[in-house]
Amino acid sequence: ADRAHRPLVGRSTGLASLIRSILRRLDAWWLRLSGRLDTPANDKIIPWVVALLLFISLAALALARARSLEAGTGLAGWTQAAWLISNFEAPESSLFGRNAFADQAAFVLLPIGVVARWVPVSNGLLVLQSAALAVGVVPVWRLARETNVLRLSATFVLALAYCLYPAIHNLNLADFHPEALAVPLLLAAARYGVAQRWVWFTLFAVLAVLCRADLALAVAGLGAVIIVRGNRRAGAIVIGAGVAWAALSIWVIQPGFSDGVIPHVEAFAVFGDGPGGILWGMVSHPHVVLRELVTRTNFETVVLLLAPVLFLPVFAPRHLFPVAPLMALYFVADVPADSPQQLAAATPFVFLATATALNRIGRPSMSQVMVPSRVLGALAIASVTFFLQYAASSPFETPWQWGGRDRDDLARVAVVERVTDDDVAMVAPSVQPLLAEREGLHDLSPDALDEDLPDGLVVVVFDAQDTRWDEELAEELDERLEEEGFTRAYEAGPVVAWSRLFVGSD
Repeated sequence: ADRAHRPLVGRSTGLASLIRSILRRLDAWWLRLSGRLDTPANDKIIPWVVALLLFISLAALALARARSLEAGTGLAGWTQAAWLISNFEAPESSLFGRNAFADQAAFVLLPIGVVARWVPVSNGLLVLQSAALAVGVVPVWRLARETNVLRLSATFVLALAYCLYPAIHNLNLADFHPEALAVPLLLAAARYGVAQRWVWFTLFAVLAVLCRADLALAVAGLGAVIIVRGNRRAGAIVIGAGVAWAALSIWVIQPGFSDGVIPHVEAFAVFGDGPGGILWGMVSHPHVVLRELVTRTNFETVVLLLAPVLFLPVFAPRHLFPVAPLMALYFVADVPADSPQQLAAATPFVFLATATALNRIGRPSMSQVMVPSRVLGALAIASVTFFLQYAASSPFETPWQWGGRDRDDLARVAVVERVTDDDVAMVAPSVQPLLAEREGLHDLSPDALDEDLPDGLVVVVFDAQDTRWDEELAEELDERLEEEGFTRAYEAGPVVAWSRLFVGSD
């Protein structure tokens, strides 16, 4: 029996030896390549090359998705607001039903609106968002190389993890959100804050909070990191400034754009009425706060943030936990905590903590820190695995097929071509981005059955593939529009258009 098993043992041992030999050769090849690339000049060029390649990929995916009419109100609303600013009007978005600055005081939209006078607004917003997310590779690289003195191999793997990070890809394909522009800004602020280069830190921190007001709490979190790094005075100033801007925005600035209404109160209605009642409800009923925190969705969100980087941030908790208060607010609020835009604040802290953890795990060697190759291999595998599983642009989603238009899409485009620039329209989300550069554009939702129709409305476009509508509601809409004097002017595939003026038929 022993003799019978010997050939198997020999073959197994030979295969293991072959694998070890291949790995040794790959390791030697990588060491030689790293040695050639590890120069000051290349260290400045490589991250920008990686960012350019990532930008091309992200922009192509976002534009392909938009061309396939997969975008919706999230893109159309901001397109309309930017278009209004480009025409020197207040960004009173009819799709949002309020001023675009009322919810998050995203004043970064002002310079975007100026540029929108010379570029296609909708596609321009998508390209800008992709560029911002891609350029985040550069501060990640600097955090690894300069702040944590990692070797080139560890820096490459960390950059790979960023390029494949599901939250980045999901945010890139979630229409447009101003907070996406803050991701590289917060990363850059973290880099300069740790390096105590205050002019650059202040610039990037201010730009970040102009993307979304509550990101001031993320900047305050960076102040806590600065304190951990040994500069208590500067860190305390940053924390104070961040909390002060968040409070000023919530209590003064944003209500000024919404007739005195304090934003987001309804999202915390489970704790009480009004800001004071909400705060007292949180303090007096901690078990309710805990119940809202420890939901399955919140747990899955934490896993989505940490698993793609091998949970390494937990080895640098003082660089990760400062963003916890802001994330806790997202978790207890009545909003989807796993929405891509809600993860924009945490992403910079994840990579700041990951770079720090790699520094601590590694072994100092000469002027750099060597991270064990097994750790880097596991990090690379985790990044690839979770990208394939959770990223919206995973190969399992067949992104190479995006960008085309089927017969239903052509029907949607055809009806849009019949709507003039001056028409007030109420349309389904699938065609909203195509009509967003106008003042009178409204979302066709089931709420329209119980509300007054917008003034001057002449066109209604219904899409049977809008999941908010069922057959019964669609029949009620047909009856309501006939009562209001509308007639069917176009019908093809899932698209039906009603008009008070005949705009064509098919």
